[in-house]
Amino acid sequence: MKKIILISGLILSLSPLSAQKVVALHHVGNTTLYNTLNAVNDAVAAAQNGDTIYIPGATYTIGNLIIDKSLTIFGVGHYADSTQATGITNLSGEIHLITGADNSFLQGFYLTGNIYLGTVDSNDAVNNINISRVNLNTLYLSFNGTDTNTASGIVISENWIRNSLYGGYTLNTIVRRNLIYGQIGNFRNLIFFNNFHVGYYCNNGPYRNISNSLLRNNVTWFHFGNCNGNYLISGYSNDFQYNSFVSNYTFPIGTNTGSNNWYSTSPSTLMVNCPSYALNYTYDYHLQTPSSFLGSDGTEIGIYGTTSPYKEGGVPKNPHIQSVSIADTTNQSGLLQIDIKVGAQNK
Repeated sequence: MKKIILISGLILSLSPLSAQKVVALHHVGNTTLYNTLNAVNDAVAAAQNGDTIYIPGATYTIGNLIIDKSLTIFGVGHYADSTQATGITNLSGEIHLITGADNSFLQGFYLTGNIYLGTVDSNDAVNNINISRVNLNTLYLSFNGTDTNTASGIVISENWIRNSLYGGYTLNTIVRRNLIYGQIGNFRNLIFFNNFHVGYYCNNGPYRNISNSLLRNNVTWFHFGNCNGNYLISGYSNDFQYNSFVSNYTFPIGTNTGSNNWYSTSPSTLMVNCPSYALNYTYDYHLQTPSSFLGSDGTEIGIYGTTSPYKEGGVPKNPHIQSVSIADTTNQSGLLQIDIKVGAQNK
């Protein structure tokens, strides 16, 4: 059961506007606060391996943020209707995880630009990266997404990827329960399951240069327009299982196999509310009849399948501020009454 923590008290001279801008760096039980114009960058620069950074709801210009240490970074989320008390965490710029950033965890923010592993070929082998509940443009799992990266242990989960995902031929990458508009390319040994994958493609298909991978339990909606043919994949030895397709593919396609898939199933009728080829916060990506589309694990296909479905509202796993009530005036002692309601998160 989710716990609700109610904080009520008299707090001296607290401005909610300035408090909202404070970035907190946690290091071995100690907290340092940053409220400069470059608060996020300053916190990252000061952090040490294993530290955690909390970024409140506000807009921060980060430029090209370089992370070269193992960090956990939490925003408050990127859904406006789930962050009404705080506002979303909005980062303007791009993020590069380079050598030294192994075991980093990013969650709970909107990023205007891209995330990269590396800035050049010599510093992009960053292992055990977890990116979760982030809304970003394009994700490159090497410094440019096409050069081969020896990194492994990468988990991409419950994100909104507004453009494409390029793997840099990383090994054994897990991509699960994401909403993706764009091409998936340059992977080997990819495990791609329970995603919603949508977009418009002509060259090389929606799956490009992928080999020895498993693509299972996904809802797909590929719009080919006036392209010549409904080309699905350029790659070899991949297996498509329990996916829904708009088109009617015939497997095998080269050395690519497929089984237990659904065809001619448009998400506009498959889902509760998904009227166009787009990612949109107002859409409802639940299946209308989940029991009719059960995947390999016996749960529904798409982002609300598996034993740990997509989390509504994309709220990060740290305690989440649900409401804030601040008195208009101080009392006779000059103290200001503030009530904050915080919900503990179970995942």
